[in-house]
Amino acid sequence: MVVVPGLNDKEVLEESLSDLWNMGDAVLSAAVVPVGLTQFSHLYTGKKMDCETARSILQQVEAWGERARNERKETWVYGSDELYMLAQRALPAAEHYGEFAQIENGVGAVTSLRMRVAAGLDRVTRLIEGFESPYGMELLASVHWVATHAEEQATDLESVVRAVYGWNERTGKGMAMSFRRSAYHTARRIAASMRSRCE
Repeated sequence: MVVVPGLNDKEVLEESLSDLWNMGDAVLSAAVVPVGLTQFSHLYTGKKMDCETARSILQQVEAWGERARNERKETWVYGSDELYMLAQRALPAAEHYGEFAQIENGVGAVTSLRMRVAAGLDRVTRLIEGFESPYGMELLASVHWVATHAEEQATDLESVVRAVYGWNERTGKGMAMSFRRSAYHTARRIAASMRSRCE
């Protein structure tokens, strides 16, 4: 439901949510989204979607969400991420969105993105373990590049070391064999992981 301040908020929104609720299983979930209007739109009422209005709308939405959780065991109606931001309210936790049924309407998109970024960062942290220093990251990046972009040169550990050393003497110089081996195997793991994600 797209809400226009002064047109279909307050009592009209309450009536709309009530009508949708009374349709039972025909309406699996609903989203309440603020309209994107300028003064050039024929729907423009002169009232902007300000913080106070967004908070008022969220209050209605959350009251219906609480009723739905009590009676139907799921939130049912959701305020969009933009509505929370306009209201200067924290976004709900991931559990609030269930299976993110309304994500295409901008409901839970930010929370979902945060979850994916956190999972990705955790994965990267595990992958680069032991190479966290600037030198280690440079070495790992160099080995990874050789292992993925010059595969004909990267048939084994020694060929990778030669390629990295030939490409960037500073990276190859002074590398302990155990560090080279670790970088090689880590880079291979990263490359394999990236290939599997693309397939």
